[in-house]
Amino acid sequence: MGAQAAPCDSLAERIAWRSLLTAVFLIPLANAVFTMPFTGRTVIYDMYDLPKMFVLWSTVFVALGSFSWYVFAEGGRVRASRAFAIIPVLLGWLALVTALSVSPSTSLFGQYQRSEGLVTYLLYAAVFVLTVQLVSSAHRVRNIAMTLVAASAPVSIYGIIQFFYIDPVAWQNLDFAGRAFSTYGNPGGLSNFLVFSVAVSFALVASERSDRLRVTWWLVLLLNILALVLTFTRGAWIGSVVALGVAALILARQGVRPIRKIDLPFSVGAAILLATFALVDRRGDSVTSLPSRLASLVQPTAGSGMTRLKLWEAATGAIADRPAFGFGPDTFQLVFPAYRTPDYFLSAPLAAFADNAHSYPLQLAASVGIVGALLLFGSLAWILYTCRHVIASRASSRANAVVAGFTGAIVGYLVTLLFGISEPGTTFLLWIALGIVAAPSATTAVLSKRLTRTSTAIVAVAICAGLFLYGLVPIFADLRYFEARFSIGQTRTDAVNDAVRLAPYRVEYRKYQTQVHLENARDSVLDALRTEAGVTETVRSSWDSALAYAESAISEFPWDYQDYQLLALSYLFGGSEVDSAYYANVVDVTSRGLARFPNSPILLIQRAEARAAQGDARSAREDLQRSLEMEPRADTTALKAKIESLEATSPARQETPVSP
Repeated sequence: MGAQAAPCDSLAERIAWRSLLTAVFLIPLANAVFTMPFTGRTVIYDMYDLPKMFVLWSTVFVALGSFSWYVFAEGGRVRASRAFAIIPVLLGWLALVTALSVSPSTSLFGQYQRSEGLVTYLLYAAVFVLTVQLVSSAHRVRNIAMTLVAASAPVSIYGIIQFFYIDPVAWQNLDFAGRAFSTYGNPGGLSNFLVFSVAVSFALVASERSDRLRVTWWLVLLLNILALVLTFTRGAWIGSVVALGVAALILARQGVRPIRKIDLPFSVGAAILLATFALVDRRGDSVTSLPSRLASLVQPTAGSGMTRLKLWEAATGAIADRPAFGFGPDTFQLVFPAYRTPDYFLSAPLAAFADNAHSYPLQLAASVGIVGALLLFGSLAWILYTCRHVIASRASSRANAVVAGFTGAIVGYLVTLLFGISEPGTTFLLWIALGIVAAPSATTAVLSKRLTRTSTAIVAVAICAGLFLYGLVPIFADLRYFEARFSIGQTRTDAVNDAVRLAPYRVEYRKYQTQVHLENARDSVLDALRTEAGVTETVRSSWDSALAYAESAISEFPWDYQDYQLLALSYLFGGSEVDSAYYANVVDVTSRGLARFPNSPILLIQRAEARAAQGDARSAREDLQRSLEMEPRADTTALKAKIESLEATSPARQETPVSP
């Protein structure tokens, strides 16, 4: 790895370096339950992505603040790389498409429980630049690799014990049929992380001279491989094979001897382990059967493969409508209902929502446009191109071996993303790996004395400190959202109002606030109906105010499909219990929703119910028929009976019955 930099005596620089190591170690481990170890309780609603984002945010701004002090106050050195040239162009494009987004606030901060908006891309860029600045020696290259592998051990162990149903935490609303998900809350997220740790662990094994440490890295590698297998995530399996293959090729070019006598029992053990899971199917479930899962790779039109094809078809439709600028970063969940095909629900549940395209290139093209997707992948290619002599180096050293492992991880992860999901809790490692590969070719410079002033350093540190503290705001907002979801009465109302006040950009919070207002107004109507006075003008006014608030939510976020559904449901209640005139509002709001989201069985059923209540049997039957063509499993027995009763008493009786 080139010449090693002299050890740095600056405390500020060491704090920045330790912050980067902290991110590598803590982000994979972070989730809400682990802040209250093994209690099964949490204090925030987003148990996985938000804790990881908080650690990423915090460590980045501690590192930036410390490094700023080192550079501006102490006159420390900075490192420049040709790889930096493309980053401002990429970020400029992302800022532009965020401004043009169908939901700029969502694109700025990212979708709830995903958080990959413009802010996250800025954090990725900061991580990349900081890695180039701070990974300035062979020792630090090894150090960051060992930190990653150390974090992967408990993550892997936790995933393994979940497969055997001995998880000490009773997770709520998580059912992955026994697949390992560990601290990532999803088998896909865990498997993406393991693509990195498997490749880097392999590089440490291949380059380690100490037998004791070599055994340690082998044990971690076996844990990683077993946990990866137990995620039953096919894309990550392919990506890991590619990662190991690329790393092995680079190591061979370096002349590293990857196999020693001490490796033989571990190699045999790994083969036996994989053979055991390949031959033994103790669950009788195709999802958690290794042979069935492997066989499904050549059956893309069966099971979940069919659902993926439908997601890709929807993403392709979205790309065709806005090819240049897309719909905005991280907006796929909002626009997906508008582009899903009529037969989507034949392979997915009626209430299924897709927050991603399960193909990162398609996801990017739909969200940031074809130009943005090409810019992002072009940026990755440019960084690797500028570092090609580092990757192709024949020099054999333990640091170069680790660079080979990270290079394999980069390629393997990008292959995984062809069929998978990008999440900040793993993708930050992509930018750290790119920084490690770019660091050896970086040049060192000292800033002009005009720039190195203590006052400049104080301003930079103050800005970073303020941003660090702001990172607590989403935590407090989600804490109040959690309280709202598990409270009743005024406590629930106050909590959700606080959540929206703290994080008004969260569509999820606004949506739940709308639901709370409507449910409170509905409860007031029901209470009034139990009295002799009935629904008074005051109650009616409160009810209409709640409906108006829901209408304003749609005006503010017109791409949220669930808002139309919720408002239509409320109007149906109003038509049944308050005034039949509300049925006309049902027809209006569902028609507006269907104009934007045409293949929506639930909206069609709601409109059919309203039209049946209005006595329009023919239109109701047409809506119901269309919905059943998309989703024949929907329970519409009562609605069918009502339509048939209307037809039986209508002078112009319909001759064609509703299909069962």
